[in-house]
Amino acid sequence: MPITTSGSYSRKILSASARHSSPKNGQSTSRTPWGVFRPVRRSCDAGVRGGGGAGGFWRRLFGGSGVDELKPQRLDYLNEALALERQGDYEAALTSYRLALRDHPTDARILQNMAIAFTKTRRLDEAIRHYRRALELDRDLAGAHYGLAFLLLKRGDPDGAAQHLRAFLAHPPKGPDAQKWVEHATQALRDLGAAGPPQAAAAEAP
Repeated sequence: MPITTSGSYSRKILSASARHSSPKNGQSTSRTPWGVFRPVRRSCDAGVRGGGGAGGFWRRLFGGSGVDELKPQRLDYLNEALALERQGDYEAALTSYRLALRDHPTDARILQNMAIAFTKTRRLDEAIRHYRRALELDRDLAGAHYGLAFLLLKRGDPDGAAQHLRAFLAHPPKGPDAQKWVEHATQALRDLGAAGPPQAAAAEAP
């Protein structure tokens, strides 16, 4: 008859503890609890908001990734939307943006990004509406003024386009990619004054 069972008991306790924390049972203690946002690695790109750059918006508007534009920190929906845009799946990206906007209805940059996605899918009325809504929330949002100006040119509204081009140039973005868009907006505004509506309406964002 054994004197003690402490060794056997200890092994049972350790075994039970290992089973409880084993990822095979789906109970890993490293799993993020429901409702807690996972930390997201911040981009080190020069165009991040708060870093003084605006390169992310321009790369996204003209075909780049722009992962640094929103600099998502909490919402998985934003990460999803940006990743889907990089894959060219704008419809799915819009779904994720809508979910992000539901949680942050006053975030002008989400609305701006939605306007870009609507432009990519040729839904210009929706793009214009979202740009306008973004500007209601942030009247100095340079990218929204720029994008809206060229959409209005396509729609035959040179006066409205000129207004937004002036607003864009009054608060131009900073960063290495911004100068050529400033030059393009300046030239478009000159064309509006010199050539009149018929010729100016043919102008498009590069």
